[in-house]
Amino acid sequence: MKKRLVIALALLFIGTGCGTDSDTPATGSQADAAGIADGAAGADGAGHSDAGRADDGAGGDDAGTANAKVYPVGVIELETIGAHGRKLPTQIWYPAITGGKGEVAKYMLGLVKSPRSALVGVEAAEGKFPLIAFSHGNGGVKSQSVFLTEYLAAHGYVVVSPDHVGNTTLDIDNNLGAVMSLWRPLDIKAAIDRVMTPTAKDPAWLKGLVHKDKVGMTGHSFGGYTTLAMTGIQIDMPMGATVDCATPVGKPVCETTKVIGEAPWNFGDKRIAVAVPLAHALYGAKVLSHASAKKLKVPVVMMASNNDTLTPATKEAEPLFADLPGETALLTIQGGNHYSFANMCELSGVAPAQIKTMIAQLCAADAKPTMAQTHATIAEHALAAFDIYLKGDDTKRAMFTNNKDGGGIYTLKSKNITK
Repeated sequence: MKKRLVIALALLFIGTGCGTDSDTPATGSQADAAGIADGAAGADGAGHSDAGRADDGAGGDDAGTANAKVYPVGVIELETIGAHGRKLPTQIWYPAITGGKGEVAKYMLGLVKSPRSALVGVEAAEGKFPLIAFSHGNGGVKSQSVFLTEYLAAHGYVVVSPDHVGNTTLDIDNNLGAVMSLWRPLDIKAAIDRVMTPTAKDPAWLKGLVHKDKVGMTGHSFGGYTTLAMTGIQIDMPMGATVDCATPVGKPVCETTKVIGEAPWNFGDKRIAVAVPLAHALYGAKVLSHASAKKLKVPVVMMASNNDTLTPATKEAEPLFADLPGETALLTIQGGNHYSFANMCELSGVAPAQIKTMIAQLCAADAKPTMAQTHATIAEHALAAFDIYLKGDDTKRAMFTNNKDGGGIYTLKSKNITK
């Protein structure tokens, strides 16, 4: 029995070593083994897993936020039941009380320091905050972009990020590549629900911590695809793509479509008020419907890098920018690449020998602008987007002036944001 398939591949991008304290960096051979699913059609960058980059502890510059409250950051890990009953380790970053005590968080086997000295399990600050969901890249992990997730928490947001189990550094599975395009949005929906409906075992302060009607979404690479899918851009499938339900690749797809129905799919969540996809994938391949994008009402502030060869801006971000009819921006890092949106560079001195050279090469690519400049730019503009659409701060609209020149660090074009 054969059925049509949503995605003909698990989009896998370059990189390794994106993990939490319990994660082990993948070797180069492990990353390559993530590969293309049997019978699948590929896209640029297939056969690799997502990388990360460090911001040298900068965590983003607080310039332009002098009048906004900046909080200490707390972090906890809970479990979410995701698509297909998978148990997803889920991290939550949040504004914390001043003067709290706790262990300083570490990421990726303890090798990546917390940019903002986030404290594990510290009590949350008083108040109710907007929620942002983050989706990691293919072969990445929930903590792959702590330069951004901690920055947002410090500026008054709760950020939830699940491991897309079966698609992380440690457990990436060829056979789950196709079905992961369906599971990922369902995972994010479950993670949002998890924060909004704490259990009796959760810290008491988690109850009522977030606004249930103020949710933003961001994610990197395959996580950028996930972000766009959550806005309601319809998911189509490549022409002629098929899957055999009797194969290890086809079985989970067929089991899932029995529950959610046949293509096309719409995973739009009405709670998502703004999307910030980072180096997103699968628009160029028309897995994400162009016709659907042309009708989208959700504001989208996308980011890309001009040296990204895996999800090139010319094939992904620029066509999407042209198609979106509403409030839209495209920030392009000048000199950056696909790896500019996550943390990894600090691993270059301690990584296993088989990947140390690769990490050094990836990090060298962002010498101009520096990683600190790149990450500050990403964090500041992501924050501005969320402040506009989740906090109603229209003063931040000026940051998205069309044809803006970011002093050689970035360029920005926009439509319908500044008024």
